[in-house]
Amino acid sequence: MKIVENRKEWRHSTVMKLVEANRLSVVDAIAEAKELEKYVFQNDFIVEIKNTEQKNALEGLIKSMDLT
Repeated sequence: MKIVENRKEWRHSTVMKLVEANRLSVVDAIAEAKELEKYVFQNDFIVEIKNTEQKNALEGLIKSMDLT
């Protein structure tokens, strides 16, 4: 896992990937990145998950911290 602390860098990278992968217009990619940013960022950092194993480990950690 990689912790990303620079929001602008993350936003730029995300927009570029959305344009390339989904063939979105720049305007649509920026709007999509803003939506993702609202969901993903907490305390000004995100965790970039590189594979299913890391995703499962992170989900397990989150579930173990859920006190409800």
